[in-house]
Amino acid sequence: MYLQLLKRSKSDLATKCRKITLVKRFTQTELDQFSTLTSDLNPIHSVKTPKSERKVHGAFLNAIVAGIIGTQLPGEGTIVISQKFNFPNACRIDTDTYISVRLVKERKISLVEYECRQDENIVFIGEAKLLRKQYEDI
Repeated sequence: MYLQLLKRSKSDLATKCRKITLVKRFTQTELDQFSTLTSDLNPIHSVKTPKSERKVHGAFLNAIVAGIIGTQLPGEGTIVISQKFNFPNACRIDTDTYISVRLVKERKISLVEYECRQDENIVFIGEAKLLRKQYEDI
């Protein structure tokens, strides 16, 4: 799947899609807060591990992508109905992380592809099928 997504992201189809990219720099304070919130106290995310070996939670990366999907692309009312993803490289703290979400198909069941990169390394890559629900003002 990882290679299929890489090939698809370089295709002409992907360049015609709507896309959002943002830059996020994860801090140790954020990792500590996320660890507390999720009870994931694995030392690989803490100051007990040397900074060069410390890793950002995969679930944290997925949560950032979910925030983009639910608020920006495609936006409010979006429900994730399935996901496939991979973590080919470690995501490190205090390093710029480029997070891109592409809307590939916009239909009743839409498709987004996403990836997170640090330097030239992909740290998170995947796709999600989405259902978009319209909400009326109450």
